[in-house]
Amino acid sequence: MNDLGAGVLKALESSSLGRMSIYVLSKQGRDLGIDIDNLAPEEVVKLTARLKAVLPFFLGEETEEVINQIRRLTNNTTMVTT
Repeated sequence: MNDLGAGVLKALESSSLGRMSIYVLSKQGRDLGIDIDNLAPEEVVKLTARLKAVLPFFLGEETEEVINQIRRLTNNTTMVTT
């Protein structure tokens, strides 16, 4: 997994989702046709939008904090808005 993918996974794992994070991330990446192991900055936009829709089911109010952590990973490379 590249640094960006590892950063997204770490942001998810630091939430109450914990060890289930890899499964949620893998499933959403697969559904979007994104290779999480080689995540590109421009793919984070699509992934973040999907996670913003899915994570409230698992995290509730914690979702926005996790989404913001993921957005910060690409602030120097691309603008991520959802």
